[in-house]
Amino acid sequence: MLVHHAFMLGFPSETEEKIQSTIDRAARSSFHTAAFFRMPPPFKGTEFFTQVEHAGFDLPTDWSAYEPHQTETNLSTAPGTTITKLRKDAYRRFYFNPKRL
Repeated sequence: MLVHHAFMLGFPSETEEKIQSTIDRAARSSFHTAAFFRMPPPFKGTEFFTQVEHAGFDLPTDWSAYEPHQTETNLSTAPGTTITKLRKDAYRRFYFNPKRL
């Protein structure tokens, strides 16, 4: 049996240290595959949508163009550029781990 896990990075108020802790846990895991996602744009009517709206982010108006991997929404305490870098590092650490090669 193969086990896949999806990790979300950049939750509201999440710190860079907490994101790094998530990545460390993933790298040490015995999962066969993993995906690392940034928080997607919020869906209207959700609590996350209200949080993002109150934080002053521009929210999508054309949901046909919705693309969860291209979001700039960031309510974490880590800068967006840091999350992008950590996400790339997460893939490298996970898939270049000798036990997965």
